Amino acid sequence: MLGAAVGLWLFAQASPPAAKPPEDCGALYDGDSRRRDLGKALACYRSQEDWAMVAIMQLNGEAGPVDLAGARASFQRLIGPGGFKDGDALALEAIVEKREASPAHKGPRVDFCKDVAAITPSLAYCERRNLDRRAAQDDLLLARLRARLEPRARPAFDGAVGAFRDFIAVEGERVYQEYIDGTIRNQASLAAEAFARASFMAEMKWLADEAAPTPNPGARSFGDADRELNAVYQAGLSGYATTFDGVAKTGADPATAETYRTYVRDYRTKSHAAQHAWVRYRDAIAKLAMARWPAAHEAEALTRARITEDRIRELRPGEGELR
Repeated sequence: MLGAAVGLWLFAQASPPAAKPPEDCGALYDGDSRRRDLGKALACYRSQEDWAMVAIMQLNGEAGPVDLAGARASFQRLIGPGGFKDGDALALEAIVEKREASPAHKGPRVDFCKDVAAITPSLAYCERRNLDRRAAQDDLLLARLRARLEPRARPAFDGAVGAFRDFIAVEGERVYQEYIDGTIRNQASLAAEAFARASFMAEMKWLADEAAPTPNPGARSFGDADRELNAVYQAGLSGYATTFDGVAKTGADPATAETYRTYVRDYRTKSHAAQHAWVRYRDAIAKLAMARWPAAHEAEALTRARITEDRIRELRPGEGELR
């Protein structure tokens, strides 16, 4: 037994340590949740060979003087020996050439997302960073809204915030899977998150408004809205399955057909997870409404109806997805 223990100990000692996740160079550059440090950002981009951002910082004179020669060298590293230029590289090259034509003139600050990003991964990255910034701003607003509430309503407020965060994580996965066979899957997922977040923040601002009356009756009851939601939800599942099952049966090779069947299984799983998380979120919002207006017995059902209308818009094609 001792020998086995020593062997296990030696194996553990010989195992390489887990690799650290790469540093978020963008957070250093933008100052997200920390002090902005351009020197460290430039070193970070160099270490990760993000030559587009190195060139941008050199063009802007960030972490040092403007360096056109350095920007040109960084651009050459970006395209490599083969000289391949994607949409990002072409946009950056045009900026470098314009600056080189008038080296004495300092042009406007180059922004990656506004001036360079052109290919799908870059656009998705920029959308993700913008959404993260918006989420950080929302968190600050939520803290202020919570402070306005009476202490008895704050636990319910916290529960609603937590339930929404759980929901939005799996909702993004659902929409990504919905567009899994297309290049817009990242953008679609981010757009759905932004759409749901806007609805959530509007609801939380209203619920925390001291002057807000009790919930007003909507266009229909919770029962009617819930029935339509179930119909929209089931139509989404069946439509997705019909599309990919049909493709799998129309001459696809066995491997491709199995991939499409896997898409259907994965979408069903992710849709169920998102809808279960949404139900918990809906119930948490209704609980907050009851805590906000304890004497108004209709507050729960009216709030459930309004949240359900939001969910119908999120699931209905053309409304809650590609905004």
